Amino acid sequence: MRSFISIIAIGVAIFVLAGRLDYWQGWLFFSTLLIFMTGFGVFFTKKQELMQEKLRLALKFKPVMMRIYKKYDYNEYGGAPLLGVNGTALKCHGSSKSKTIKNAIITAKRY
Repeated sequence: MRSFISIIAIGVAIFVLAGRLDYWQGWLFFSTLLIFMTGFGVFFTKKQELMQEKLRLALKFKPVMMRIYKKYDYNEYGGAPLLGVNGTALKCHGSSKSKTIKNAIITAKRY
């Protein structure tokens, strides 16, 4: 209610200072301000509801993101095979974690 009163006060001030009601720039500014402030009012009154919907959507999206992350995570594969070498050779990164080394050994056993 307070913001509505301030919008009306701004509108009255614009047209009083202009001295006429056919001031098209005043109407343009007033209508833009009215739309802008109404949008902010709707957003801030529905903010809690929007945040709950965002959380619900994030919970639905998390399993999909975890599958994609697991598919492209280098820790899951362990290393890259070196081709042209007699036997099995996998190259791991120097800062590989224990999980990466374990997965590299499992991958090497498959070849």
